[in-house]
Amino acid sequence: MNRKLRILHFIYDHPDNPWCGGGGARRTWEINSILASRHDITVFCGGFPGAVPQEEPFKVRVLGKSRNYIESRLKYILGSISVDAGAYDLVIEDFSAYAPVFPKLKNRHRVTILHAYYGLSALRYRGLCGLIAVFGERILLPSRSFGIAVSQSLREKTLRGNGKWAVIGQGVDVPPNLPPSSGEYVLFLGRLDIRVKGIDLLLEAWSLIPKRKRTLPLYIAGGGDQETIRSTIVEKGLADIRLLGRLDHLSAMATINRAAFVCMPSRSEGFGLVAAEAFALGKPVIVSSIPALEALVPDGIAGLHVPPEDPYFLSKAIEKLLTDSSLCRQLAKGAMELGSKCSWKKIAERQEAFYLECLEENRLRK
Repeated sequence: MNRKLRILHFIYDHPDNPWCGGGGARRTWEINSILASRHDITVFCGGFPGAVPQEEPFKVRVLGKSRNYIESRLKYILGSISVDAGAYDLVIEDFSAYAPVFPKLKNRHRVTILHAYYGLSALRYRGLCGLIAVFGERILLPSRSFGIAVSQSLREKTLRGNGKWAVIGQGVDVPPNLPPSSGEYVLFLGRLDIRVKGIDLLLEAWSLIPKRKRTLPLYIAGGGDQETIRSTIVEKGLADIRLLGRLDHLSAMATINRAAFVCMPSRSEGFGLVAAEAFALGKPVIVSSIPALEALVPDGIAGLHVPPEDPYFLSKAIEKLLTDSSLCRQLAKGAMELGSKCSWKKIAERQEAFYLECLEENRLRK
């Protein structure tokens, strides 16, 4: 591919954003770092304390200085209105109904990347604020002609109309010089969004496991609502749970590498990047049987499925892996086999090819 593209990429999130820092940001930074050797890329993200512009390996610009999460979202939306896309070949939009962007497109081609779709369940997780997601998804998404969904279940659930949409999942690259693999604890890793990520279910499940069978502690790592989790731990008397706080990527991968297995009791996921990272390190994953995680984690091969919203069955699955070392080793082997099949380089190449297909199809439509 010889054509050098000028790419403008909008994503509210950033790997260092203390309020988010999720899988969408990881994908944007990994893929654009690879593609920046062939294309001129500028990313616009939301403001947060300590946010600074970046020049290498691709440009990053911050839309507004912000002291809190709501202010940050609003300044990002309003700031996008003043961005002129006229000098770019392609506009990439990581879609968020809570932070839609409205740049001056001037007939520039736009590709939407979709990581999550909440639908009416947003009302359950966010109360009246969930109406923003419901209306944003229903009004804005149908107008997007070109896009990437990070999982097949997400594609099937949300995007049934016309348009050119591809399913391109997340990638994983294992950092060099990780500490030796071990099995020192059970791990939850992710954004500490208690309702969406099911952390309340995990704490309840842990309390249901008899103390004599909790042979390993539970570690919870991630940025977000630490205080609510800490107060629940104290209330339930769960002295064998440790909060690690927010981790950078290298620390997160090292933490996964020292875990016996990982728990993902999410109520909603677009893909489930933590599960893919666990597979790359040969760690089984217990997941709630929601579509995205069911597709990613084969039950009984690389992990275990449990019914959503059910702390009892979650407790039984955790207890099983704590007490059945043979099963844990078997699932670890299956996890490692799955994890060896995906890299960020391959994902970046697929995404780049899709960009070019969209540009060509848009040219032919004129």
